[in-house]
Amino acid sequence: MSQTEEDKDKIIASQREIIESQREQIALLEKKVDHLIRIIYGSKSEKLDPAQLELLLDPDAAKKPCAADCEEDAQAAEELKRELKPVCKRKPREPRLPANLPTVEEVIIPDEVRANPGDYRRIGQRTSERLDVEPGRYTRRLIIRPTYVKKNEAIPSIHTAPLPPTILEGSILTPSLLAHIVTGKYCDHLPLSAAGSKSCRVATASTSPATP
Repeated sequence: MSQTEEDKDKIIASQREIIESQREQIALLEKKVDHLIRIIYGSKSEKLDPAQLELLLDPDAAKKPCAADCEEDAQAAEELKRELKPVCKRKPREPRLPANLPTVEEVIIPDEVRANPGDYRRIGQRTSERLDVEPGRYTRRLIIRPTYVKKNEAIPSIHTAPLPPTILEGSILTPSLLAHIVTGKYCDHLPLSAAGSKSCRVATASTSPATP
């Protein structure tokens, strides 16, 4: 065999050793990645033995006889897993309704307790909250101005209190109604036609008899 062929064989053998070593390194890295994924996303029951963890992190050191510091290595592995484990902190639940909202309490007592209250003792309560709304209510405002005449007057003179000033003379519009209309149109962007339909519905509901 010539010198050139021997050199080629040596090069091929060297490359095979390099490839085999790289394969082992790739396999080791894949095991490390798989272990980290199980620590982060796996269930709590999937625990890895400290010796296996040492084998993955440092294969050469794992081949040496275990000394007195094996317990410290196990503790270090546990600390590593705790550090890698994501911590999920639950945010405190915000109140569903504002605290300054006017509150109306409705107490519901069981029928048997209402029938014989002396036989029962209150030990607690269960509270449920709901958001309620009271629709707008229209009222008819009558401004009554009594008319008087002075007694024992030969020619009686009529006395009537003057009408308070109004926004629009001869109109039934009040300042509160005008503020309601302007707010709906320019703040809530409610067209006047829709505001008129809504007012009719609310007025109809205001005149309907209350249901028991």
